Amino acid sequence: FLIPISEVHAQRINRSGAPILSGCGIGASADGGDAAGIVTIGAGVVLNCTLTWPSQRTTLPLCFFSPSEPVTVGYTVTRSSFVLSFGGSLGGGTLGYFCLDG
Repeated sequence: FLIPISEVHAQRINRSGAPILSGCGIGASADGGDAAGIVTIGAGVVLNCTLTWPSQRTTLPLCFFSPSEPVTVGYTVTRSSFVLSFGGSLGGGTLGYFCLDG
């Protein structure tokens, strides 16, 4: 059974609602859930972006991400949040994420 990539991309996985964003720029938004989605980085100087899950996970998730702009990224994943630290300002662009339960 194969699912076309376009269908996978169009359907955001949502277990408990969109993450709460902080430090992700003015007007930042999240489209997706706590398992996968796309964050639109807001305006301004953005050196860190925190995605806080609506409910804490029981295990540490394994998360992957992909920024739309070339930038060095460090990250910390906990059972309650996913924190990204950028090597330079990332004002604008998008960030895709995907997290699997550990």
